[in-house]
Amino acid sequence: MEDVAVKRAGQKVGLGSGLGGASLGIIFALWTSEAIDTPTFPLLLAIPAALFALALRNLASLRKGGLSSPATWRYLRDFFASIAVYMLGLGIAIWLWNSIPGARGFALPIALLPTLPTFAMVYVMARYLAEEKDEYLRYRTTQAALVGLGFVLVLGSFWGFMETFGVVPNIWAWWVVPVWAIGFGIGQTWLTQRDNAAGDDS
Repeated sequence: MEDVAVKRAGQKVGLGSGLGGASLGIIFALWTSEAIDTPTFPLLLAIPAALFALALRNLASLRKGGLSSPATWRYLRDFFASIAVYMLGLGIAIWLWNSIPGARGFALPIALLPTLPTFAMVYVMARYLAEEKDEYLRYRTTQAALVGLGFVLVLGSFWGFMETFGVVPNIWAWWVVPVWAIGFGIGQTWLTQRDNAAGDDS
């Protein structure tokens, strides 16, 4: 019974982080395409925040029982923190650019506000893959990251050709982070559901 509870808690960590990443990417995509307005944007961010909190809560319960590796705990804690700083930096950068006339002369530092946290995301994931002793957990994270990369490569190539042929307008290149987050989240969710199905069959 305890093994089942541990497994379920682990699956909730994967599901919460996966759905949180996917919903975050979708919300950013809707906001940048102006499908939702700026006042609605921070309200919708409560959705991924709640999902990330669910993942951390379940991970904390596993950690308390000595059933979660320190590497996994540090990875999720620091990765979620990097995402939060990215969201904050992006919001501040866009607000400064649109609201402060004098900000035009500081384009480089303003652009770095949301860019630097992406370096942190890459570092945190690389550190986790180096520190995690569980081969299956490393495999899952790598697979989910590859799904996100696949989303970026396929969508970027498709959109780029559509731009070349004059079918769609040019869009900002920083869409790659939200799209990667969507793919990463879908990858995590898919792997979690696959594990659930395998557990039910066994």
